[in-house]
Amino acid sequence: MPRKKKIMIIWGAIALIIVILAALWILHIRSAETEYNALKTDELSEYNLRKITDTFISSEQRSAIYLANQTVKVKQGESFGIAFAIRNLGKEGIFAYELKNVNTNCTKEDPISWIPYPNSSEFTVLENAISFQILKIEPPKTAEICHAKFIIEIKKDGAVYDTPSFIVETVKSRWF
Repeated sequence: MPRKKKIMIIWGAIALIIVILAALWILHIRSAETEYNALKTDELSEYNLRKITDTFISSEQRSAIYLANQTVKVKQGESFGIAFAIRNLGKEGIFAYELKNVNTNCTKEDPISWIPYPNSSEFTVLENAISFQILKIEPPKTAEICHAKFIIEIKKDGAVYDTPSFIVETVKSRWF
């Protein structure tokens, strides 16, 4: 085979490999985009506020979590936020929430340790108003591949008001 033909075949193979790697990279970036509606920041945009408000199914629903299927998959070592809203159906009151891990198949560590700062908060919500909150969760890079069901125990004036839940699944970080 002539030398020029060999060189053209090699360059063709290199070009094909570059195209394949570029396609894989694009697929990777698209799959990383706020999958399952988890927030990549600590801020609620107008878009997210509207989406959370839209998740209220009835006028009697007390809380809503903005997650597809109430589940989020997160890679080891990544940080994400869970946005939720509390609707006060009565008079002004003092609300508090606490995040609790109720069911898990994680054996190495308690998933409640994935929360970087206190897993509770207290605030006032006016009559017939909605309060928006974000829970930040950060499974470490060493977190095992497992799932954990969390409950947000919401209290109004000390009494349990609502207990929405969601599931966090840790998945392996990709190499590319």
